[in-house]
Amino acid sequence: MSDQVDITLLILAGGAGRRVEGKDKGLLEYQGERLIYRQIQWATRQAKTILISANRNLSEYQKFGFPVLEDNSKNFAGPLAGVLKALQKCETPWLFVHPIDLPKLPNNTLDMMFCHKDELAKSAYLVTNSREHYLSMIIHRDCLKELERYIRNGNSKVAHFHDLIKSQKINLGLNEELFINLNRSDDYSFE
Repeated sequence: MSDQVDITLLILAGGAGRRVEGKDKGLLEYQGERLIYRQIQWATRQAKTILISANRNLSEYQKFGFPVLEDNSKNFAGPLAGVLKALQKCETPWLFVHPIDLPKLPNNTLDMMFCHKDELAKSAYLVTNSREHYLSMIIHRDCLKELERYIRNGNSKVAHFHDLIKSQKINLGLNEELFINLNRSDDYSFE
């Protein structure tokens, strides 16, 4: 990670796993190793500070030695609840959000995003020529109050929040295949 940017990387692993028979995706095996292990390897190449958002199997996630944050919602309130908890705990100006089930992004994704981010933008997310990837995002701590208000008012849609805070769209020219989510049971090796 570039020395110019002080950033925390959040691995979002707090979902209900509805499309994988209710299993915890981060603890499932992908290509011979647990997905959380692969994502931590990816994350530590890019940021010095790592947080994990999880809502179950906390002791398993804690074994990796990084802070594990619960979003205080037992009904899986959606990814913005995890982002909110991370922004509340974040000690760096910037937070990069990375979904657990997205293991193919390049090891220099953060550097590339900050190279393309407008200087005044307080948030940004990745897009390709065919889709928007709202959860592959960077967000400044200054957006915390707006996110708190947004969630307090009963909102949870990530795309709408990006519109509200006027997030920048960043197209790095990445192939859409790099954004393939592991959302099906047959994407994993079940024990």
